[in-house]
Amino acid sequence: MNSAVAINARIFTSIMSSFRFSLLHNNSGFNPIRDDKSFASKFNGMNSISMISNQINIMNNNI
Repeated sequence: MNSAVAINARIFTSIMSSFRFSLLHNNSGFNPIRDDKSFASKFNGMNSISMISNQINIMNNNI
């Protein structure tokens, strides 16, 4: 059980770090007034991360 949890945690942290990397290296930043489209895409990215973390939790509960 613990090894599966550790693997899933590693996957989740890599997803989070890549998402944070894309936030840091996007020139438009978090300004929805200046660039509405990039803000929407970042919001969608956050939603997909929460869905992935929910799926990981479901998988861990089933082990």
